[in-house]
Amino acid sequence: MKSPLIPSIALLCSIGFTGIASAAVATTGTYTFNFDWGCDGSYSSTAATLSSDGTFNVGNYSGNWVENNQTLTLTYSTGTYYTGYHTSKAVVGVQRSQNGLDGCFYMLKSSTVASKQTQSSSADSDGR
Repeated sequence: MKSPLIPSIALLCSIGFTGIASAAVATTGTYTFNFDWGCDGSYSSTAATLSSDGTFNVGNYSGNWVENNQTLTLTYSTGTYYTGYHTSKAVVGVQRSQNGLDGCFYMLKSSTVASKQTQSSSADSDGR
């Protein structure tokens, strides 16, 4: 005789894991933004701030961001874009410039102290 308890436990576990996997991730804030045009391992680093109005600033550059199902996309007014998977305090993905350059990037949510130190970087994340 089969126990109805096992299917019930399986159902509860699947509901619990689904809730964990789809938990909202806080997107807004300051990140250490690491990018590598050409994906050759030579990353540059700067600060990125994502605001609640859907805009972002990276150094002297700005644009719009949108997130859907933990896929975060940053788009500059020039057409350069970054898109990546966002979980917890990290984003990992790829980028493409308006000139057709490809690259890799990752962002780590940072503290206020760390973000002030990285804002002084003169790296060009816009692909120019």
